Amino acid sequence: MRRKLIGCLLLLAGLAGFAQTAPVSTQQPAASPEWVAFLGPFPAVGSDEGKADIAIFLWHQRTRTPADIARAASEVKLGLEAYAAASGRPLSAAQFPKTAALIDKAGKDTKAVTDSLKKHFLRPRPYLTDARVQPAIDRETSPSYPSGHATLGL
Repeated sequence: MRRKLIGCLLLLAGLAGFAQTAPVSTQQPAASPEWVAFLGPFPAVGSDEGKADIAIFLWHQRTRTPADIARAASEVKLGLEAYAAASGRPLSAAQFPKTAALIDKAGKDTKAVTDSLKKHFLRPRPYLTDARVQPAIDRETSPSYPSGHATLGL
């Protein structure tokens, strides 16, 4: 598994050389019907699925360690360094500038899509629907669905 991951990272590093800088649009696109249909609705607040989601948050809240909190704080802004654990070695933008640029560009491209979907779905953050949920790091103000971090992690 580790060899495959390293192979993928090397492939990404090689593809970074082909990255081109394109002008960034400041206009947010509307959520495409295809993405909306693909994702489907989020679990409704108070539904069995919604309660199961909250139960997962509460479990994580009970079991999180100081190291978990530190990692979460370090991953608020995702960059190349966030992929270090998966690669099994430290990664830095200084060491791999083209790969870091590629990940940054992918993040910006992905954010445009997830932001439009967040605006469409308007799912409130879990701590807004259940007072028992207490984040250990700064609270996000944007809607929570779809997850930008999960999307970028793919």
